[in-house]
Amino acid sequence: MNANQQCENPAFRQVAKGLIDLHRLGEAGNESPEAEAIRDALDAPFDLLSSEEYERARWLSEDLYSISEPSEPPLAEMLKEMYTVAKQTLQEVISARQAHDLDRALILLRSCKDYISPALLSYLRGTIWLDAGLSDVAAEFFKHACEGKTALGTEIVQANGSLVLT
Repeated sequence: MNANQQCENPAFRQVAKGLIDLHRLGEAGNESPEAEAIRDALDAPFDLLSSEEYERARWLSEDLYSISEPSEPPLAEMLKEMYTVAKQTLQEVISARQAHDLDRALILLRSCKDYISPALLSYLRGTIWLDAGLSDVAAEFFKHACEGKTALGTEIVQANGSLVLT
């Protein structure tokens, strides 16, 4: 099953859209009747999700929340110290993504989130969601990858299928 097929359930797509809408309202500090209406509208689609889709939606919500908070890139010393572990994990992320294993790729990213820049983390999340056919979800992560002082720079380059930290 490819990543796009993993997210083809219309109920999951509706939940993902609702989570993005809530994320955008939350960024504005908006706990409004509009946010409550979105939450209420998500009850029915949530009930139609498989347990796997429910977990995927729960993690999507957490990932969206994580890009709402200001974050600092890891310290250079930590990056050097964790280079081997992060490099191996990022290779596994790419392999899982190429194998269309959306959930595994995202789980692996969460496991190394403290050792890579927030921008790179968001960029990689965006590519995974784009592969899954959810461009609106991908756009949220790409937007975060390009913003402010955490903007994706040259800290990592993919060349010939291997990762190089620069």
